[in-house]
Amino acid sequence: MNRSRSWWIGTIGAFLVAGSMLGYLTYTKSLDFRLKVSDGDLLTLEHMERTWKIQPESTVKLLVSSKMESLLIDFPVLSGYWILNVRSPELMKGEVRADISALNTGNRYRDETLKDWVYFYVKAYPEVTFQLDKVENWHRSWIEGKPNTMNIEGILTVRNVSQKVIFPVEVLHRNNQIYVNGTSEINIQDFGITNILDPESEEINETKLSVQFVLGEGDTLTNEGT
Repeated sequence: MNRSRSWWIGTIGAFLVAGSMLGYLTYTKSLDFRLKVSDGDLLTLEHMERTWKIQPESTVKLLVSSKMESLLIDFPVLSGYWILNVRSPELMKGEVRADISALNTGNRYRDETLKDWVYFYVKAYPEVTFQLDKVENWHRSWIEGKPNTMNIEGILTVRNVSQKVIFPVEVLHRNNQIYVNGTSEINIQDFGITNILDPESEEINETKLSVQFVLGEGDTLTNEGT
């Protein structure tokens, strides 16, 4: 009886070990498949359809120009995501949040001035947000390393004032990351902010908002999300 019981226990244990090894090999094979994608390869839904998360090397820059000078304001502390749905782009969702307290012009005194109530008023409005509304000219076919051009439309909120903004962007997938680069012209006074340069001038500063996003892989989409 003891010998028979030992035989059954050993057999069951062998099946469990074999099943675990098969699962591990299948998983690592899937990872190898993802890592072996090269420039020019056609990407599959497995590569693209997932929640992509903004990485620390991402940045947003605001270029302010007057007739006399220009000022570049960097917003390096960002968070957010893009739920990418290749087959149903109307289901996409996305959000970006910029920490205004971390803005940087290269001049500490000017940084503190821009955080004051006359401009971004960080104490009352510590974040600028962008909420994705829709994506136009979406591409259903994606090739590794090849940029696709499209328009990303959404709601930009600064100092609790929201305005629709459209970013013409280039988007590409490379090495399991997505890169988004684009620029949109905005009127900073639409958000209750006076001229940053030449504040006494009646001519409104020209302002261009540029995004350089690096997005890393998150969770894949569920069946409900597709």
